Amino acid sequence: GRSISLLGHAGALLMYTSLLSFLWFRWRGTFREGEDYSGRVIAIKTVKGSIKSTIGIVTLVAMAVTMQLAGMTQLLAQALSAATGPLFPFLSPIIGALGAFMTGSNTNSNVVFGQLQLETATALGLSVAVILAAQTAGGAIGSLFAPAKVIVGASTVDGASDSLILRKALTYGLVIIAILGLVVWLVV
Repeated sequence: GRSISLLGHAGALLMYTSLLSFLWFRWRGTFREGEDYSGRVIAIKTVKGSIKSTIGIVTLVAMAVTMQLAGMTQLLAQALSAATGPLFPFLSPIIGALGAFMTGSNTNSNVVFGQLQLETATALGLSVAVILAAQTAGGAIGSLFAPAKVIVGASTVDGASDSLILRKALTYGLVIIAILGLVVWLVV
């Protein structure tokens, strides 16, 4: 079975840091008087604030795992490798960008398309490391013009037009992704 290092796991480290911060602020008297800043209240507010994003992340991961275990990802990878052949390295960052554009997150793009990229690279005999790096780099660039992020950014500036921002970001982003695709194609 798998084991989780209680001292080295990222989630555990975040929990320890949160607990130490809570104790530090409580000891320093930083909390405002008259407000209940007990650990219970903070935990309840944290859970309530993270329910929607947790549901989204769990759903994406469940979909990706289901696709992988059911063989869907492998089937898609075989079809993608047959359809694109030697052009796949050029398309790899585009797939990453598409995932980030759809989900609003590079991480979610990697969850949804990472295994597909790995399987396709393997089917074509390409460097898995380079293709996965292209997936992540494309996702990072795609995150730049993800509508969810553009809308949030535009909402912070009076009179900002999210459609204008999206159009400009998309133009620059697509040029960068095309250059990245060319570099990946030449490297692989």
